[in-house]
Amino acid sequence: MIQTIPIQTNSPYDVTIGQDILERAYEIARPLSKFQTVLIVSDDNVAPLYLEQVKRSFPAHIQIHTFIIPHGEQSKNAQNLLKLMDLCAENSMTRSDLMIALGGGVVGDLTGFAASIYLRGIPYLQIPTSLLAQVDSSVGGKTAIDISAGKNLVGTFYQPAAVLCDTKVLSTLPDEVFHDGVAEIIKYGCIYDEALFEEIPKIWEPEHLLSIIKRCIEIKAEVVCQDELDKGLRMILNFGHTIGHAVEKYYHYKTYTHGQGVAIGMAFLTAISERAGLTKQGTTLRLLKLIQQFGLPVTCNLSNQDLMEICALDKKNIGGGLNLILLSEIGHAFVHRVTNDELEQLLSLREPELPENVELLPTHLRGEVTIPPSKSILHRALICASLAKGSSTIHHVVFSEDIRATMECMKQFGASFEVHDDAITVHGVESVPQKASFSCQESGSTLRFLIPIASAFGIDAFFTGKNRLVTRPLDLYESALSSHGVTVQYAGQLPFAVKGQLCSGVYQIKGNVSSQFITGLLFALPLLPEESIIEVLPPFESKSYVKITLQVLKQFGIEVFAEGDRYRIPGGQQYKPCDFSVESDFSQAAFFLVADALGASVTLRQFDLRSIQGDRAVLDVLQKAGCRIICREGALTCKPAQLTAFEIDGSDIPDLVPILCVLACFCKGTSRIKQVKRLRIKESDRIASTMELIQKMGGYAHYDEENDCLTVEGEKQLHGAEIQSYNDHRIAMCAAVAAAVAEGVTSIKNAACVKKSYPAFFHDYRNLGGICHGFHLE
Repeated sequence: MIQTIPIQTNSPYDVTIGQDILERAYEIARPLSKFQTVLIVSDDNVAPLYLEQVKRSFPAHIQIHTFIIPHGEQSKNAQNLLKLMDLCAENSMTRSDLMIALGGGVVGDLTGFAASIYLRGIPYLQIPTSLLAQVDSSVGGKTAIDISAGKNLVGTFYQPAAVLCDTKVLSTLPDEVFHDGVAEIIKYGCIYDEALFEEIPKIWEPEHLLSIIKRCIEIKAEVVCQDELDKGLRMILNFGHTIGHAVEKYYHYKTYTHGQGVAIGMAFLTAISERAGLTKQGTTLRLLKLIQQFGLPVTCNLSNQDLMEICALDKKNIGGGLNLILLSEIGHAFVHRVTNDELEQLLSLREPELPENVELLPTHLRGEVTIPPSKSILHRALICASLAKGSSTIHHVVFSEDIRATMECMKQFGASFEVHDDAITVHGVESVPQKASFSCQESGSTLRFLIPIASAFGIDAFFTGKNRLVTRPLDLYESALSSHGVTVQYAGQLPFAVKGQLCSGVYQIKGNVSSQFITGLLFALPLLPEESIIEVLPPFESKSYVKITLQVLKQFGIEVFAEGDRYRIPGGQQYKPCDFSVESDFSQAAFFLVADALGASVTLRQFDLRSIQGDRAVLDVLQKAGCRIICREGALTCKPAQLTAFEIDGSDIPDLVPILCVLACFCKGTSRIKQVKRLRIKESDRIASTMELIQKMGGYAHYDEENDCLTVEGEKQLHGAEIQSYNDHRIAMCAAVAAAVAEGVTSIKNAACVKKSYPAFFHDYRNLGGICHGFHLE
């Protein structure tokens, strides 16, 4: 089926779309002018495939000349432009003759610019052969070449005389080139049409492909016809392009294609505009999911300074300001004009860049690093501050994915947040909703802390999550809440729904499950009118985390009386606002402390040895293994010695077990870590994923299920390997530490999962001298 879309610009023309219609090139070109000479411009990829087919469509009396350029952005230059115009002159082409652009966006831009300036303008026909060119660059009349200062900085507005889109030619495109076009299609869905956005995953089906291309052209026609010269509405078509062009130029048009640059730009801008409150919450996640379905990147390693310098030369930089195209939500874009200072402020909201996959080489890590705040403490402080009437300030804050999940959920309760550098002002809940839905992402802490709080407020609440969190057990809450006035809907995995008012009373909790259940109740029970009791049944594991909860509660004015493993919680209490500073996290410090034990020279800043964090136990294990711990004025280092095997109980320190297993690989003898079965239900099955990591790198690890004991044989020289992180941040960080001392190259798949707890991990790793390169899977 052949379809025609009229483009009603000042020089109207038609776009013809169909399958297997290249042989109609002459039929479409014939009404355009009384041409006797045709010059076809193509590149060395496209010409062997389609040039003869196009030429055969013209009658013998038409003189046809060709101009073939090397494929790629580097050919869109002034030298080729001049050569092309010289060829026009050599063949005595007149204003009634015709140029044809047979190729992708580079060919189309170069040909259109030449046609616009040769003899002050001759007609040209666009025959786009890439998906990107068919849906975008062939329509609208923008022509250009690149110069050393940037992309598309020299060009004209000059409409083609016609456009011919043959969808059959797309079948020969490599996936990477096809996906380039998908990036532009995603752009159209984002800025104009949510229904198109939802249809994009079906693009591989021929009938959907044609309808998607047609819809993109229709959108571009609607926009261009209202603003042909890019003075207003048409600017929205640049969504993702400002950052995308910066990425392309910075890497000299070799590392990232145009579509990849646009994908990075869309993801980058939407993320920071959502953090700035300019974009609807959840938009970034929807966009990232779609981008990544097509193997397109969402990050790169440009610094803010690099971006500022390149954006200063952007053609959209007018009068000292830059027009950024942002989304209010999927399907709706707007122009956001910023000064250079405002742009710098927006860029400051970016997260440290996280490569999706990384390759690492052996290296000596050396230098100083400030470890992020304790996620355990920060979670608790954010919740307490949100429950306080008034405003609190929390200092030393890093926004990991888990922390963001908690903040988003507390917003559902009615709290609000203001971010200031590494501090945050929390405005507590004034009134709570009757009904709310809480998306906890992958954060077990968020989920388990907030379920009883919602019940204490009597909220009709619906809790969801993703990935491994969906199956992490909540049976304890099902029984405890059901017996205290709450109706629970739970089928063994998320979602988890509660309805009704939680009652005061006695709560008996098994001590060998996650302490997060106990902490959740400790947050909620002070809000009830009467006194409650929590009785923890032995064995009480991870008690140190409950101590952290009690310490934070006390600073926010909540009294809990600990009587052994029994907690008495007076009712009718109110959370009080306070000024709170979060300690650095010993569980994250453990990675670089073990690196020190293996020969690195890393100093960790802002540590207090009086901390009650349970994972402070890493210092005791390192000393057992023969290391010397030095802490002066908050600067913590680990000095290695002859490392010896150790035996420890892992029940209170489950987050340390993977990195301590890496340490054990280099200790003389056989190390044993007992009571670790709870690691089965972490972000990955950490017993299996830790053993797999060690075994792939040449070590030996074994788990004795009956005795619940992990055994690691030491003095093994590790070698590089391909490591699957299983989307587990601690496994990815373990692999990076091991890679620094292993022989050869180590690759880590889905290394970006470190953003769950330590978003800047690879940034810090590089700053310490780590040799770390992002890579894309084939």
